[in-house]
Amino acid sequence: MNSISPARRQILNVLSLEDRATPASAVYTAATQTLTITAAEGDRLVVAAVAKQPVGYITLTETQAAVNVFKGDATNQGVRNLIVKFGSVQNGDFLLDSSAKLGGNLTIVGAKSTQSVTLFGTVGGNVTYTAAPAPATTSDQFNVEPTTVIGGNLSLNLGKGSNTTRLKGGTIRGNLTLVGLSGTDRVEITDSADINVGMAASFNLGDGTNTVIGLGTHLMRVGGNFNYMGGTGNDTFNLDSSGAGLTAGIDARFVLGTPLAYDSNAVSIELLSANRNIAFIGGAGLDTIESSGLLSAGGNLTANLGNGDNSFNSNQGGIGTNTIGSNFTYVGGMNGDTVLLDNTTIGRNVSVALGDAVAGANSSFAAGTQAPGPVTVYGNVKIVDGPKDSGIFLQRMFVGGSLTVLGGSGNDNLIVDDTQVA
Repeated sequence: MNSISPARRQILNVLSLEDRATPASAVYTAATQTLTITAAEGDRLVVAAVAKQPVGYITLTETQAAVNVFKGDATNQGVRNLIVKFGSVQNGDFLLDSSAKLGGNLTIVGAKSTQSVTLFGTVGGNVTYTAAPAPATTSDQFNVEPTTVIGGNLSLNLGKGSNTTRLKGGTIRGNLTLVGLSGTDRVEITDSADINVGMAASFNLGDGTNTVIGLGTHLMRVGGNFNYMGGTGNDTFNLDSSGAGLTAGIDARFVLGTPLAYDSNAVSIELLSANRNIAFIGGAGLDTIESSGLLSAGGNLTANLGNGDNSFNSNQGGIGTNTIGSNFTYVGGMNGDTVLLDNTTIGRNVSVALGDAVAGANSSFAAGTQAPGPVTVYGNVKIVDGPKDSGIFLQRMFVGGSLTVLGGSGNDNLIVDDTQVA
């Protein structure tokens, strides 16, 4: 008779999450000196230079587990291009140390849920960040520190969640492009130092509540065009609270909303300068443009704010000094408009068309009513009132050409004081 031994009980081992995690993997392509990293869940990757080695010799460390994923001097492999993929995981973090220098491009694909990227180092070519595609709703944080130098373009393609981009300082010799989708986008600039963009800069933040805010008394210098574009939702562009400034080598253009959605948008600036033209384009709701310092356009300044109760104030607080090399043009829409033009020198003409104020609302244009200086127009001034009640106040104004005021069908109030017409 055969005896049956009892089944052997298997003992299960429990490992911590860190012990079970698969570290990031590295693939090196010698022909192009390209290193491709595929991140694991929760990886925090840091790239630093190898001391006393040529440019491109780097170490890539996963700091959670203190594991060297790649070490160039150990394999005698210099890296020109770096590709980092977080796209298959939920969360990730990447940091380019200030010692790191890449001669080529840096490309990062974001994680599905939360992603953080911080740049301190130098990239000779382009830096491209692409968030995880829909249906992922990602929250991205992208930080550019003052020591950052990018020889080519910086392109940020953010996701659908709540995103924050911090342009604290640094140098971008090519173009700066920032694209957002629906959701809340926040861009912080000049927190620690000046930002220098050699070519064009474009912020296209999409639908949702969008904010661009200056956090330090520094400049954002753009060698070419600067373009801001919002979508449906409230947009705030505020460089006034901290004293930050924006200069554009060609044009500066702000599109605050769309004609299809009612929203509330505001631009507050202390220093805005463009060598050629400045344009503000509003949406269907309330748009507010305020300048408290220097407002300077080498060519034209145009405000076409559309429908809604809109206001344009060139001298908030009575301390601004403004220069427009060619024409100032304001075009209103439905509802009321308030236009204040003060302490401004205009090389050619002024054209103001006040909107169609609804019942109970008023439109107004005032020139020279705030300190510290007058309004000087070397060409013609033409003010066209809407069909409702309006007030037009001309004080401390010099007009080198003709002055024309066309009233509407409502009750209009015209006051002229200390004004000269050549």
